[in-house]
Amino acid sequence: MCIALAAFDRAGYALIVCTNRDEFLDRPTLDAHWHAFEPLRNSADPVGAPSDGSESLSVPPSEASILSGRDAAAGGTWFGVSRNAKVALLTNITEPFQQFATSRGALASEFLLAPRTPAMTVADEAAAIVAENERFAGFNLLLFDRPSSSRPSLTHPLVFEAMLVTNGGAGSQLSARALTPEERRAVGVSNGIDDHGGAQWPKVCKGVELFTAALEFAEARTQSLGSSNEMLDDEESLVERLFDLLLWHPDEDIHEHAHLRETIHVLSHLYGTRLSTVFLVRRDGRALFCERDIWKLGADGRPERGDPAAQRVCRFQMDI
Repeated sequence: MCIALAAFDRAGYALIVCTNRDEFLDRPTLDAHWHAFEPLRNSADPVGAPSDGSESLSVPPSEASILSGRDAAAGGTWFGVSRNAKVALLTNITEPFQQFATSRGALASEFLLAPRTPAMTVADEAAAIVAENERFAGFNLLLFDRPSSSRPSLTHPLVFEAMLVTNGGAGSQLSARALTPEERRAVGVSNGIDDHGGAQWPKVCKGVELFTAALEFAEARTQSLGSSNEMLDDEESLVERLFDLLLWHPDEDIHEHAHLRETIHVLSHLYGTRLSTVFLVRRDGRALFCERDIWKLGADGRPERGDPAAQRVCRFQMDI
């Protein structure tokens, strides 16, 4: 039961994203790092060991153009960004298990790796995915990209176009739509079905409410800031507010799987919120990526909380 929250052109940022990945704690996973979706080593090798301290992710040579964690079982990602300003965010649709030869994660990786052509828009890329007419397990896929026909400048800051690609459930026909103006101010996506109540899930409604409050607080603060040091401090404050909202859960205990749609943070019993990620992009293309372990398996094989100080952080300039 994952959740993703995003906003565009708010609080001095072209893009603000925060997201939880909910998964079985023993599923092999690689922490966020720079890569090019190269083939992974043997899945029997130990991977995805949580960090013991804060790790600064340096920007590598140009061939490693993608920043994301990776699912070591399938090789794809649930959330990734490229240095040339592409962003992909994937959630599964909650449904009975069915086996498919196709990989939903490959949709995200192929989008992130695809070269940008002058005439192509993110709507074109979404339409190309739909046109392939492949069958997948149920998914929602958010795709963000800057218009390829315009380059940001001081007078024309960075703007992201946004599309949602979904099949509404296992094996169904894919469709794509642009986000509405209201969704561009604050959108929430979880494991429900678009236009069939997915946006009304309690966790999504609560997430959008808390996300909107964090954005409005940041916008009010932005108007009163002066020095660059104050702006940096305020960015850190926004990051912490976003991580805090990703920890929200109701007072009542969750006992049924169906009730996971009522909580943003899934408390762990071998399955739970493994990771939280915050991603900010300023209007000049300066980006901040921060990933934290929320729940992990301890040395004794039991769930334990991650240390917020043990995070993966990268500040970089997007190639725009």
